[in-house]
Amino acid sequence: MSPGITIDAAVERFLAHKRALARKYHSEESELRLLIRYAAGRDVCLLGQLTPALVEEFLASRPRSRPRSFNHLLGVAGGFFRWAVTQELLPAVPLLTGRRRVTSARIPFLFGTAQARQLLAAAEQLPDGSRAPGRGQTYHAVFALCYGLGLRAGEACGLRLAGVSDDLGSR
Repeated sequence: MSPGITIDAAVERFLAHKRALARKYHSEESELRLLIRYAAGRDVCLLGQLTPALVEEFLASRPRSRPRSFNHLLGVAGGFFRWAVTQELLPAVPLLTGRRRVTSARIPFLFGTAQARQLLAAAEQLPDGSRAPGRGQTYHAVFALCYGLGLRAGEACGLRLAGVSDDLGSR
């Protein structure tokens, strides 16, 4: 256990670790810098001095109007703390708060016939890419299936030729 490491030094090591794994971690770095400044404002500079109460105060001090934003902050802090535990820099993760539920549901949107035709025409015009030959025809087919059958995006992505042929064979 290394209780004498500063929060700043631990964050630097954590970021170096993530970047060695080819992760950019720019927004996450900003979130961790907020934690460093908050702790310094309370005369806490050593990683081992971060208590669950202090971390809870930090999270509460960062008002986030959307659950997704709060959950991102919580995830970044949790990832850092879990890494610190595996590196034996902390004895345990000093987090008590759980994720917030996302309650702001998206309002469903139904395409009219004219809008569906526009979407299908635009999809046909998509250029092919080196890793996406036939992109226009593929998107046209997927969007037509979604519109015609009322499929959700996840359902369309889960379609497999074997599943379609199995359903046709059972009739």
